[in-house]
Amino acid sequence: GSYAYDAEGIPGQRTQIVKGGRLESLLLDRTSAAFFGRKPTGNSRVRLYSPFEELEVFDDTAGLKGHRLPNIPEVRMSNTVTHALEPKQFRQLQACARKEAEKRGLDFYVLIDSIHGAEVDIESGAVRGKNVLGYQIFPHGVRKPFRGVDIRGSSASILKSFVAFGDEPQTRFGQCEASSGLLPITEVTPWSVSNGVELHRLVEE
Repeated sequence: GSYAYDAEGIPGQRTQIVKGGRLESLLLDRTSAAFFGRKPTGNSRVRLYSPFEELEVFDDTAGLKGHRLPNIPEVRMSNTVTHALEPKQFRQLQACARKEAEKRGLDFYVLIDSIHGAEVDIESGAVRGKNVLGYQIFPHGVRKPFRGVDIRGSSASILKSFVAFGDEPQTRFGQCEASSGLLPITEVTPWSVSNGVELHRLVEE
């Protein structure tokens, strides 16, 4: 996810988005920066395709058959890093999760092990984490695995739901698909405890 310059020639740089639960900045390209009266943050990204890649075939009513439409740069994430102001050991996170579950009258908490894919509606802020794998953790360490559920909510509600973060960051590499193309991204974040993530079981049609 790293680069020296973005698609508009702005140097890649570190941007602090949230600090202490408060929004500090947005990711901005030249256009959005001008609108907000801020400086661009170097987050205009686009995938430039090689001429040797297989071409997509379009309806040739516009003379585009056999040609790939060029991607248009847009504001995208690159390397996302989360630092905890008051990091906790994993056993402390477990105790915190049990306490949050007890507040809701539950005898278990949920440990999310992995999320395979996600979607974000940039207009509404709705978030959907897909193909979630995890465990229900009962007293005495009894685990019940589950799969076939989605995480759903809004960006704001999910950010507000975090109550604790761990002290051991985990690095994950992936790719993000958007109209500007498929781009590499990196996430560095510790385990966390949330009290407001909604899990929805998928129903087969």
